[in-house]
Amino acid sequence: MLYLLLITISERLIANFDLTIGRKVVIEGQFRSYNSYENEKNRLVLTVFAKDIIDYLRVLLLNNTIILHLGGFVYIKW
Repeated sequence: MLYLLLITISERLIANFDLTIGRKVVIEGQFRSYNSYENEKNRLVLTVFAKDIIDYLRVLLLNNTIILHLGGFVYIKW
């Protein structure tokens, strides 16, 4: 089963950033959730709201450690 994590990025962030297929980037931001009401059904939508985009290689040069911190938890019911 394939799960997609949506990323919301403002035009201001990508205006001067070269986003090409295959390019690795680090996205700093917030993990958000909301309920979507479609066809009389509720569904939880998870997304990352990007506050900054940084080139992956630049991060590796500045710091040897990349930390992923998600506050809360995700529960998937099969």
